[in-house]
Amino acid sequence: MHDFHRSGIGPAGLKAYLAQPHWLYVATFADGTVKVGTASQRSKWSRLAEQGAIVARYVAHARDGSVVRVLEDAVSAGLGLTQFVRGTAKFAALLQPRPGAELEAANAAAAGTVRDFLGTAGVDGFEPVSASLVARAAAAVRAAARLSRRRIGPPATDVPAAVPAAVPVPPGPGTLAVLSMHTTLQPATDKHSRETREC
Repeated sequence: MHDFHRSGIGPAGLKAYLAQPHWLYVATFADGTVKVGTASQRSKWSRLAEQGAIVARYVAHARDGSVVRVLEDAVSAGLGLTQFVRGTAKFAALLQPRPGAELEAANAAAAGTVRDFLGTAGVDGFEPVSASLVARAAAAVRAAARLSRRRIGPPATDVPAAVPAAVPVPPGPGTLAVLSMHTTLQPATDKHSRETREC
């Protein structure tokens, strides 16, 4: 996958995967490390959580996987952002995290820098995800979290009550994914949560 945008060589399954729209994101981990990464259209809801980032934002929507890989390489080369953070480093960072406000500010600044850079990258086949859309999505995330905290009793699904199963995002270009994600660890508040924690 990481060479396909240069060689065009790959099995049929990989080509089909890369033919779908993809997203470019900027993720910030607990120690302040910032990385650039990609998510397919299919995994846009889960990819940021899988990365273990504390704060992450989508910054571009590409027509396919080849375009998003070109963007990822360009951001790495032009801005020095890494594409890979080891799992052991992510875990170690969680033991001594930096303040949440500091991580949020670092991610917002990095995302803004990447958006500005993409405007000069000379690559076709993508659209930047604007900061205003990110702000609207973040507001939607906060509103969903407030509603979730008001729920009484265990949730209807196996999703913990503190995590919204779906986030309403205002319609418009580039709003097909969660554009801003904040992960928080909260104490168990009901029987379901306690059982989940003990498992």
